[in-house]
Amino acid sequence: MYESELVDRTGAAKPVNISVSMVPGTRKSLGSIIDLSDLKNAQQGLQKQRAYFHQLFEKSPLAIVLNDANGKIIHVNKGFENLFGCKMDSVRDKYNRNLVVPWDRFGEVVAFNKAILNGQTVHKETMRKHRDGRLIPISVVGHPVQVNGNTEGVFFIYEDISQRKAFERELYQKAFYDSLTGIANRILFMERLNRAIERP
Repeated sequence: MYESELVDRTGAAKPVNISVSMVPGTRKSLGSIIDLSDLKNAQQGLQKQRAYFHQLFEKSPLAIVLNDANGKIIHVNKGFENLFGCKMDSVRDKYNRNLVVPWDRFGEVVAFNKAILNGQTVHKETMRKHRDGRLIPISVVGHPVQVNGNTEGVFFIYEDISQRKAFERELYQKAFYDSLTGIANRILFMERLNRAIERP
């Protein structure tokens, strides 16, 4: 049995599998030829999909981690290593939540994971921690990996939003506090007064 190419009546070369075997008790042989065109096309399509996924995963500037359904890390990309300071070789088979989730956010993660394992895609802005312990404001998307209707794993995609949060704080400071004294200005005073009045 071996693979080869044959030319069909239109002149097109086709990949084929050729099998030749002897008929027991005779000097005759029996041969079969199977057209592998559909199989080869499917294999090439699968290779392309794998290449697309690999390049998207590995070269994304965003931090991406693939967990199994129990939360253990299967793979992380360079973006994850850069954002959290955790190398792939040191994190495989460890629980993602133990590495990057601050202890006071564990309750948030339980609800987050429950929704994802039920097939939902979840987006949230929250805090995660670097390997050195500092907190990083991030935007995270959790997306289930489903096979035959079952959630087999979870992708988490993290984006560092530190600069945006710092800019928002700066705008808030300028809008509601006096630049010289640092005391709350009239706008903030009136806003808080209105809230207090509206409370039952």
